[in-house]
Amino acid sequence: MISGIENAGQWFSLPFHKFLHEGEIEPKAISFCEIPKCSSRLVVGIFSAKGETADRLMQILDNPKRLLTELEARKRKALVALSKNKSAKPVSSQSFITPLVKDGIHGFALSMKRKDGKAEVESTVFGWKKDNVLQIIIVVGTEREIVDKTAIGVLARRNQSAFD
Repeated sequence: MISGIENAGQWFSLPFHKFLHEGEIEPKAISFCEIPKCSSRLVVGIFSAKGETADRLMQILDNPKRLLTELEARKRKALVALSKNKSAKPVSSQSFITPLVKDGIHGFALSMKRKDGKAEVESTVFGWKKDNVLQIIIVVGTEREIVDKTAIGVLARRNQSAFD
């Protein structure tokens, strides 16, 4: 179980670590909680990364605007591909990113919203190097305040969590 989440007894741990290991990124723990057991739907993931992947991710943590630039480039490519399909209707969306630093640890808050208002997702990410391995917390949900509070709670208990 991930330390630092509220209502810990209401969360489910997902056994993805045997299936999601890809290259230099390794999942350590993934948990989720749904309404009504939690006040908001949330997913918390703890990952570690090594090598060039860790270096690239650390660059994003130090300068999150790079991620936004990459997301916008992917969106443009997807829109070009969709324009070739006459029956496809592209969904217009916006992404906003805010750099964060908590207790000297870098991260960011990412908001992705459809322009029609039908869906939005909020995420908060923190990462730091420990023994040359990048440790990453990712929290995803629909309510910014709850996502941030959860990420900060897990970050505060990082020495008690699933990082080792």
